[in-house]
Amino acid sequence: MTNGLQSTIKHPYVNTVYGLSIDFPRGWWMNENYSFKTVNGDQQNAIVMFYSANVGTITVSANDLPPNPSLDAVFSDAKNTLIEKYKAYNLIILREGATTIGTNGTYDARFIEVTLTADNKLLKEELVYTIHDGKRYVLTISAPADQYPSALPLFQKSITSLAFGSDAITPDKAVPVPTNPPPSQNPNTGIQA
Repeated sequence: MTNGLQSTIKHPYVNTVYGLSIDFPRGWWMNENYSFKTVNGDQQNAIVMFYSANVGTITVSANDLPPNPSLDAVFSDAKNTLIEKYKAYNLIILREGATTIGTNGTYDARFIEVTLTADNKLLKEELVYTIHDGKRYVLTISAPADQYPSALPLFQKSITSLAFGSDAITPDKAVPVPTNPPPSQNPNTGIQA
């Protein structure tokens, strides 16, 4: 298995429950319906997590929202939660703002890029928030800070491939991937808000 940096991206994952698809790097592991603890000990659930022990993680999660939430309000709440939950981990906000994700920038989104220290390691993460069909979707990309620049193109290709509903890849186009690696291969779980 490669370390993921030379891997191509065109490896689609399809989730029919949430009606979404996203591409991820070949040779990476996958855990669906993944329950994990964040660096501060909070229990989180992800629709899917893709990872390479040598590169980083891409996590997709979703939460139900009250009717008609604004993306800016959802993002503001998430940002405030991040700051509060992770201040003990030397959380530093590097940048934040509006963006679009998905093929051809289909979905409006907000992002926040941060660094934090966990287990004496400096991590760099980007959390991207979008709303679709009454749910808040969070795409979290995470890597050791020194590896983040080389992993960023893989992360960006995955984020731009996200699709919902009729735009999503059909299940027959999905490719089987390795799941549930040995515990020594499990990823750093990073943060979530």
